[in-house]
Amino acid sequence: MAILNDPVGDVVLPRTDWLGIEAIKAGNQSLSSDILAEGIILGDVHDGRDLRVIMSGRLPAPAQEPAGISWTPETLYAIGASWFPTDDLAIRSHYLSVTIAASHRIAATGTLVADATEGAKRRVQFAFTGRSEDLAFFGGPYVLHNVEHGRLALRTFFESADSELSERYLGAVADYVDRYERVVGAYPYDGFSVVSAPIPVGLGFAGLTYVSRDILRHPYMTGRSLAHEVLHSWWGNAVAVDYASGNWAEGLTTFQADYALAEEQGSAAARDMRIGWIRDLARRSDDRMQPLTAFQSSSQAADQSEGYGKAALVFHMLRDEIGAEAFSDGIRIFYDANRNKIAGWADLRAGFEAGAGNDLGWFFDQWVTRAGLPRIRITEAAQSEAEDSTQVALTIRQDAPAYRLRVPLIFKMTTGQSLSREARIEGEVSNVQFALPAPALSVTLDPDFDLARYPLDRELAPIIGALSGADRISAVDASGLGKARRTIESMLKPLLGERGLDWDNAPTSEEGAATLIVGLADDVTSWRPTNLGPIPDALFDGRTRLWVEQDAAGRLWAFLSLEDMASLAEDLRAVRYYTGQSYVAFEAGRAVARGVWIDNANAAAVHFDHGKLKGDVHR
Repeated sequence: MAILNDPVGDVVLPRTDWLGIEAIKAGNQSLSSDILAEGIILGDVHDGRDLRVIMSGRLPAPAQEPAGISWTPETLYAIGASWFPTDDLAIRSHYLSVTIAASHRIAATGTLVADATEGAKRRVQFAFTGRSEDLAFFGGPYVLHNVEHGRLALRTFFESADSELSERYLGAVADYVDRYERVVGAYPYDGFSVVSAPIPVGLGFAGLTYVSRDILRHPYMTGRSLAHEVLHSWWGNAVAVDYASGNWAEGLTTFQADYALAEEQGSAAARDMRIGWIRDLARRSDDRMQPLTAFQSSSQAADQSEGYGKAALVFHMLRDEIGAEAFSDGIRIFYDANRNKIAGWADLRAGFEAGAGNDLGWFFDQWVTRAGLPRIRITEAAQSEAEDSTQVALTIRQDAPAYRLRVPLIFKMTTGQSLSREARIEGEVSNVQFALPAPALSVTLDPDFDLARYPLDRELAPIIGALSGADRISAVDASGLGKARRTIESMLKPLLGERGLDWDNAPTSEEGAATLIVGLADDVTSWRPTNLGPIPDALFDGRTRLWVEQDAAGRLWAFLSLEDMASLAEDLRAVRYYTGQSYVAFEAGRAVARGVWIDNANAAAVHFDHGKLKGDVHR
């Protein structure tokens, strides 16, 4: 039975195939069965009286992607509000009572009120304040490990075979809670639980994360992944998302968890993460770009490059714009003002404006409500000797609509030094000048990718994932593989999507198309263009090798080199996890070598020669 006290507005009844509604009462009045067909109890029908809804049904078996509520003798989970009545109240207090086998345990969002066994049964009660769709509970034959961390109860719900992992997880959770209390504010709940999932998921809830048992032992799980889920207790739960105006929580969590940990590793790790985001963004064409206000869910895989990567870059640029101290103040102000509320991008803007003491409307307008990225390049450069300095004049152009930007520049000097400068630009054409202590050899625009922007031509090394963005892939069967072509296409499906390969048996020069050479190792080598240079040493490892290269004209070449067809399926079964690499070599289904080619920094550099420009300039 579900009881909805003091309902507000229209009440939506659960609509699921497995659940039947037997009776409804508003106060002491039984409501007619017509209500059941309509699925909604109008506000003027219940008139604010408490609703009692009696329901029954047999819970369905779990699906690979959890939705609603599911049960087997080994596991139970319920996510969201599909199985109980909900009203128009945004934030509501929920009280939940669940009876299960005494040998099982229940974890849930909110506060544990009671946990008692009676014979073969266990009855667990929870209280949760928040949005109805954020309510969740999980059950199974778990071993419970519990530690007190100050006022908080930290718990793991793992199966017995994994229980030795608890100490590592609990220690990591404690560290992350302490970290984010310093950065954001007081932890919003009375504990945090890590719950093992029998299905392939990684989900975050208020004070809880539900993680596939298959990945619990991976080292990264207690690193960025767990940090990300712990921080979601603040962003997305304690401060809920106004999805109608865009999901800001994923980007902010990525910035303050994943990216912050990369920054602690050093500037190179942070730069690599920014480049990864920009690579993903650059694979999206202009017409597929959406504003951050349109991003809603992490289930939108195609849009994650924007909702996670671009949004995290936006927070990185905002911190550079207003300064680290003002950014930190803005975070705390936003949290204090919106805890236990629903917030949108406008509320974030208000918090950062209060922290910085400046109007930031222009910043949020161009980065949050506008789709796309800027295209920036240096089109003219000159230097001349002055009395006590070298005067450098640059023309920086960007495509319309123009962005207001702080553009980092690095001058490589004749003295061997490198000097950092910054250009403030607003229009489509900006002329900027700098006084340098000596002549410059070159100038590079945004060399560390601090801006969310499209990379210049050939500025970034190609990666395997770029194949998915090709308009067409012309395939060459270098070894006469015949019927094996279908197997190859099947194994490469994570890269190809619904498209197939065009077996033209000839390289393509079409703009936007790519060429894939497939065959035994010696045959692939013979087809590889000599103008790509010698084959890198990394490509002599393993028995199955996949890599991409780019020629001087910017055309994308991909190569799949095999030792034998029998090992192909085993080796390529995990290829989907290496789309961010330029090359990967497999042996017995395991990656034995992988990496990204060195980026072509020279593609973004403009060179000087005795006060004049030399080399290519990007126009």
